[in-house]
Amino acid sequence: MPLISSSFCEEIINSLSIEILISGYQRAGTEWSKSRFIPPHYSKLYFILGGDAFIYYNGIRHELRAGNVYLIPTDLVYDNGCESCIDFLYFNIRLTNKSGYDFLASYTEMLECEYSTDKTRELISEYTSDDLSKVLYLKAELLNIVLKLLATAPQVHLTNKIYSQSVSRALEYIHSNLSIRLSIDEICQNIYTARSTLNKRFHNEVGTSIGTYIDTEILTRCEQLLVDTDIPISQISERFGFCDQFYFSRKFKSKYGQTPQKYRRDMR
Repeated sequence: MPLISSSFCEEIINSLSIEILISGYQRAGTEWSKSRFIPPHYSKLYFILGGDAFIYYNGIRHELRAGNVYLIPTDLVYDNGCESCIDFLYFNIRLTNKSGYDFLASYTEMLECEYSTDKTRELISEYTSDDLSKVLYLKAELLNIVLKLLATAPQVHLTNKIYSQSVSRALEYIHSNLSIRLSIDEICQNIYTARSTLNKRFHNEVGTSIGTYIDTEILTRCEQLLVDTDIPISQISERFGFCDQFYFSRKFKSKYGQTPQKYRRDMR
């Protein structure tokens, strides 16, 4: 029997990554309410155990019901809130290939399916465990849940964007060395590509300049750390290589319209 192989299958399996940016189990009150005017650039999984929370977008209020899981895709602009409380497990995720292409970027609606509260409590047990096998099970289950959610929107198909070798390597280097101090020259030196060549290919394939892409990635991660963690602003600034908080504040305000301090207060 002749050998049958699939280079496409190997490529996807070897490059696919479900990245958890921030996660947690939380019981919150009305302080959970937030309004957004730009997309977060990462997706959210909400496993609802109880409460009366909702998501609001495109003029419609969507209730978050206990016993369901919800996927809010990467580029959806929405508000969230609750009348009294919310009890949930959440994961801020990206489903990407090695180049950082987000498979969930093409979805424009929140997706939902049933996921019992008993199963969610099992996930919380896996999530809080120090057992490697349980954590690996959790990763596999998250991917399985995402696929089930995507199946509820058959009109939208997953696509895998293929970049040229130089752009792919540049994206990998950026994601591995994300810092406001990262320069185009440093990237070119490490991937052995001429600056003019990389600039042209990057803009044509990614749709933006290298500098803008780096700034967007950094400020997106800073935004979620401000909203979803209690990490001091000074540490967030240092994590991404800002020389001082004033420079960080100026860059952040240019994208979000507010200083990091005010943004954190208003969004929490």
